[in-house]
Amino acid sequence: MPWLVSRASANWQNVARAREGQYLRGMKVLLARPHDFVVVDMQRWVSALGYTPVRLSSVGELKEAVSTELAAIVISTAVSSSVKATVGEVLDAARAAHPSVPIVIASLSSLTSTQNGFRAELARHGLTLHACEEGASWGQPNVALFVTPAELKPPRDELSSATARRHFRS
Repeated sequence: MPWLVSRASANWQNVARAREGQYLRGMKVLLARPHDFVVVDMQRWVSALGYTPVRLSSVGELKEAVSTELAAIVISTAVSSSVKATVGEVLDAARAAHPSVPIVIASLSSLTSTQNGFRAELARHGLTLHACEEGASWGQPNVALFVTPAELKPPRDELSSATARRHFRS
């Protein structure tokens, strides 16, 4: 009956996740530079982690957010966004208003391409960009989590969710 043990273990993990989600519901993840994939996939992923996704419509809304209620700030590197500001401008505003809140960089490009494309913006804030599978000091202000749409869907979402739980504040 080994299947009973594994099934019971899986059910216990689901109960624990649900309880954790209820506890974390008050914590928000700001979608600070939304793009289509951020709004759809990211909202679903963030909600499944137990956080409340909040889509911003302007950079100015970053200043209005209360730091103690924020688990993370997501910034998309997509060319287009409903927020009319560059990645650098949004990152500057996020760091000015919330210097210790973890950052997530969401991209349609590869990690290397994103690192090269936003080298100056990342360096200006002392940020290092890390993929989910990399060992990093998650949750530290100088570490940014890198995700692509693939990390937000099965089977990779398990790894990215586990990494996000270590990186996000609770």
